[in-house]
Amino acid sequence: MTPRMFTVLASFTLLACGSPATEGPPGDAAVSDASVGPLDGAPADSATPADQALPRADAGEPTEVAYIVTFLGGIVAHRIDPASGGPLPVDGSPFDRGASFYSGAMDAAGRFLYAVDASKGKLHGYRVGTGGALSPVDGSPYDNPGTPITVAVDPMGRLVYVGNSETNTIGVWKMDPASGKLTPAGAPFAFGDQPTFVAAHPGGRLLYVTQRGAAGARAFKVDAGSGGLTEVQGSPFGGQAIFGGGLCFHPGGGFLYGGQLSAFKVDPDKGTLEPVAGSTTVDVGGADAQAIHVAVDAQGRRAFGISTLRGKLHVLSIDGASGALTPVAGSPFSAGSSPYSVAVDPEGAFAWVARDDGNYSAFRVAAGNGAADPVDGSPFSHGGLQPQVLMTRLPK
Repeated sequence: MTPRMFTVLASFTLLACGSPATEGPPGDAAVSDASVGPLDGAPADSATPADQALPRADAGEPTEVAYIVTFLGGIVAHRIDPASGGPLPVDGSPFDRGASFYSGAMDAAGRFLYAVDASKGKLHGYRVGTGGALSPVDGSPYDNPGTPITVAVDPMGRLVYVGNSETNTIGVWKMDPASGKLTPAGAPFAFGDQPTFVAAHPGGRLLYVTQRGAAGARAFKVDAGSGGLTEVQGSPFGGQAIFGGGLCFHPGGGFLYGGQLSAFKVDPDKGTLEPVAGSTTVDVGGADAQAIHVAVDAQGRRAFGISTLRGKLHVLSIDGASGALTPVAGSPFSAGSSPYSVAVDPEGAFAWVARDDGNYSAFRVAAGNGAADPVDGSPFSHGGLQPQVLMTRLPK
């Protein structure tokens, strides 16, 4: 398996979610269960190398950690400096350097991380230690029936979903909530097209999947006992507003964002999607079909979108009642060369943009107006390709 080719998909963005640790903010629909960023084209040698000694926190102990899941560079881990928003070292990082990781995901509590190695057909599971170090869960890595390219974790901590290319299937694994160990839930589900992103609804009863060969997001009801999938009547949803790429939920699950930062209202019982009237859409241009291009902060206040070809970070305010998006003043901000994924820390104070040039840019997000300012020393180096960044709280 070689690195993913950069494919231009015109007139839409490709989205995914940020921090796994979320809390539904007031105003979210109910569910049943002017600053300038880093300069464009910053040379690689201007970044802080991943293996160079990083600074220690000046004030306060770090309570958050970021993981950058990369192709060939391993999983790069950094604690987040609570004062600056920059990186602090994690013992043993990077983890499993050389693996062909295509995607990573964490459980809602931030205790376990799962990543898929497409070249070897493996699903890796890790336990997160108190300092952010990763250790394999029992039985990891697991043989995956197919070529895994995307992974998601059920927010209820019961199931892990794996999208497979070539076989065009979705594998479902049962997760032991105490140990993180995985066991197959049955034969992979025949999807019929190549899945590009899998998103589990916060309520745990719905799954949404984008596909490479057709428009729209396909919706499935999940059997809580077996993990079996049944497609929702009327699926796929979104039409040409969603074509391939990622999806991201508002923390309470009432809204979903995809396509050109298009907003949709989620029916938590039926699983259907309806466009949100009056929401801003952002034409961010083309990107790799599996680039992770959106994050929503845990407070449900803002969405962050990436334009890979234009090197921009879009920051948009979210109307808590309607789910509609409105760009903040000064957006978009410069994100440097080839931004590939974005995540927001659990407090909504910092956003990291991982780039396909081996670096990542770190931003401080203004609490009042949402402006994104680069932190001191940004950009930093992660040393891999097609990076996906995840942020969570450190376990106590």
